[in-house]
Amino acid sequence: MTGSPLGPLAPFGGCRFEWIENLVLLGSVQSTNEVGRDLAARMLAEGNEIFPTVIFASRQEGGRGRSGRRWESPEGSLAVSVLLAWPETPRRVRLPLEIGIPLSRRLSEIFGVDVRLKWPNDLMVAGKKLGGILIETRQGDDGEGTAVVGIGLNSTTPQEVLDRLALTGATSLLAAGAKAEELVGDRPVLGLLDAIDAAIGTELQGLEAAFASVSAQKVGEAIVVHDGPKRLEGTFQGVTADGFLRLRTASGEEIFLSGEVESF
Repeated sequence: MTGSPLGPLAPFGGCRFEWIENLVLLGSVQSTNEVGRDLAARMLAEGNEIFPTVIFASRQEGGRGRSGRRWESPEGSLAVSVLLAWPETPRRVRLPLEIGIPLSRRLSEIFGVDVRLKWPNDLMVAGKKLGGILIETRQGDDGEGTAVVGIGLNSTTPQEVLDRLALTGATSLLAAGAKAEELVGDRPVLGLLDAIDAAIGTELQGLEAAFASVSAQKVGEAIVVHDGPKRLEGTFQGVTADGFLRLRTASGEEIFLSGEVESF
């Protein structure tokens, strides 16, 4: 679906969605990121440029998180993927935080809960996981590429449902006390689209300070970083100008491009 279906969304929250060229609305799918990858492959095979596309599904059966882990999508959760061109620039490596920081800020504003970003891609409220971001990229021989930005968000899922699914470390907008009027009907979907609009349309200056303003971790907090077989303990020192995690260890500072973080 292109063009006109975006019209009714334009007044919401003042966002214009002018960058979206395709909007795909689906019922149940295995993975919205998988749909995004397939669309990208089709566009490239037909010799087309990558058209910015938003894919929304009311149910995701086979969503994935980082490292191939399954992303549970209980009733009341949202799944959205955004297909974008991924130009060859030095800023490529900053994409996860350049999406995550404005996304968490706008979600906080819309829903009235303090959404924090746990490096590199978890959306948190009060220490519990509200959602996650999974970015999958592909680079062509010419240096150009595509990025599929997948966002899963627990919206109106009751806490008892999350607990019953053994997702005890998870929360939802409903469980976290979001504004009741923003959880009615299509408002959660529109709110997430508004937040994505803000994330895509924001060019951050000073990534270190921007991340500090929404970070779920505090400088000096004791953490463990898992990066493949590598496991290091230390204290969180924020991020570099390119969004890499800084970890102070007993033997000096370590820099991580990717990894999993846990507090202890």
